[in-house]
Amino acid sequence: MTQITGRLSGRTASLALATVLGLGFAPLAFAQDTAAQDAAAQDTAPQADATQESAPQESTPAPAETASDAATAQTSDSSDSNVMPDGSRLVSTHGDWQLRCREVDSGLDSCNIYQLLQDDKGNNVAEITLFQLPSSEGGAEAGATVIAPLGTLLTVPLTLAVDNGEAMRYPYAFCTEMGCFSRIGLTPEEIAGFKAGKQATITVVPVAAADQPVALNLSLSGFTAAYAASIEANKPLADANAQ
Repeated sequence: MTQITGRLSGRTASLALATVLGLGFAPLAFAQDTAAQDAAAQDTAPQADATQESAPQESTPAPAETASDAATAQTSDSSDSNVMPDGSRLVSTHGDWQLRCREVDSGLDSCNIYQLLQDDKGNNVAEITLFQLPSSEGGAEAGATVIAPLGTLLTVPLTLAVDNGEAMRYPYAFCTEMGCFSRIGLTPEEIAGFKAGKQATITVVPVAAADQPVALNLSLSGFTAAYAASIEANKPLADANAQ
């Protein structure tokens, strides 16, 4: 198997974040193809603690949002058709990213951006949600959670690379019946890389075929507009929490 090289991220520890922040980071429905489900039923993947070391990347300046980015935003109404399986609402679509919100106990909306990842055959394999963090969270500007399929080889970290950049490696935190979760902390420089990039790649390794890593395309089309929209949508909740 061709080994994927990359640096371990030291920012995953700050990602107990999703629960601490109250950003409405509820589990999302996860789809797998039949082969993946069969593999998950037959194989139990051993878990291993992943070592971590700090690995900051070079800063990439973030381009200003273009008119074409803004034009990709499609605002949704509040009809039942926009209610997602996890109970959140689809608020708007920006390129290949969705802005999803849910009402929290305070009556305010908590929002994040979402993308479903498919393999080259169109099978739903993984998903990612991403959200801005409070500025006090140890250098991480944003948090993300990737849900990989059950039957993922947990001893091999998930990798994430933007365009032709170096792959970053992130360990899996836990698994549920929905899939296996990897929590990611993203620095301002890495968010700038998302804004400047065209496509990212997330790679996972199945237990049943450890020599065949699965590379999933993560589109960055519309990311700049979607991320800005999520910050604006979360502002009332952030202001309330700051009081």
